[in-house]
Amino acid sequence: MTRALIIPEYASSGGTLTFFLTLLDIHRAAKLDTAVLIPREQAFPHVLREIEAHGTRLFIGPNRGKLGSKNYLSFAYDMAFCGPAYAKFKPELVTVINGTPRMMLGALALPAPTVYIMQTYPLQPLRNGVRRLVQHMAGKRKNKIVTVSAFAARRIEQLMGLPFERTRVIYNSYRERNHEAAIMNGEIADLPLQPRALIVLNTSHVVAWKGPECWIETARLVLKQRPNVTFRWLGIGDQLDEMRAKVSALGLQDRILFAGYDSDVAKHLGEASVYFQPSRIENHSMAVADAMAHGLPCVVSNVGGMPEAVIDGETGFVCPDNDAAAFAGRILELLDSPYLCSRMGVAGQSRARARFSEAVQRRDYLETYGEVMNNE
Repeated sequence: MTRALIIPEYASSGGTLTFFLTLLDIHRAAKLDTAVLIPREQAFPHVLREIEAHGTRLFIGPNRGKLGSKNYLSFAYDMAFCGPAYAKFKPELVTVINGTPRMMLGALALPAPTVYIMQTYPLQPLRNGVRRLVQHMAGKRKNKIVTVSAFAARRIEQLMGLPFERTRVIYNSYRERNHEAAIMNGEIADLPLQPRALIVLNTSHVVAWKGPECWIETARLVLKQRPNVTFRWLGIGDQLDEMRAKVSALGLQDRILFAGYDSDVAKHLGEASVYFQPSRIENHSMAVADAMAHGLPCVVSNVGGMPEAVIDGETGFVCPDNDAAAFAGRILELLDSPYLCSRMGVAGQSRARARFSEAVQRRDYLETYGEVMNNE
């Protein structure tokens, strides 16, 4: 049985955590002898329960701290963090889940073949010395860089110097357990012609790069023409309280709802008519894939990997970044046409099952694992 060490980075909720749990499912299904290495700050009780439920061995190391985030000191931290667990577990395969550019790059220097999964992409170029070091470590035949959109692969080539053709794109999947009512027995369920409620939904973190201010302005423009619509943002984040205050100042708190965290995402997806996410930066949104899988037409911004998920005019609409008027126009177009909502929802569901299912993701990761193991 192959011993595999996962070194994940994730928040207490959201896409990075969802991906980590999905990868644990993939390892269990493939019967890999898996261990997980995390810093103390990621030892959330609900995550530890999930790790235990998977029968996975757990190593907990020190937090990175400010010094461990600085250029070459980051590599020193990486090796000191990974070393004890690596020596005890002796993995034949290492998988790194990276959510912050430049973090845990030192794991590429470990003796075992490493699959380095970038859930985000760099915004600034690496300094020349660090760039050459990363190119050397990633260029080893046994290592593989994976990212979740072609856009990110191009950015990684431009800013990190890692060749596009050596970076594999594996799209994130939606969480199939959220969609039992919408997807039945492996077939696409019939979707209603008439939306059940005039709800425009978002299920991402309430942080600046998800575009919450544009979301509020778009909602305000839509409500001028359709005052019976409800905008609902399901999620937590450092701007949650600020956005609630902005909505209250507009006197629209009954129609623009920042609802906070709710684990029952499927209920909200089932109630909504349209999914709207005006991200300013986005690699490949699991929340959008989730919405598509549930048969919702999606209105998104033309940034990052968003256009690789949502096909403009077919599964929803892709609008210019931070353009509230354009977003509002497309949302009104959908709300005014139940037929268009249904047609785009069906098309999106078909695309999600073909491109973003757990089965496709599992196949691609196990294929990648096989490639790096055989190249050692």
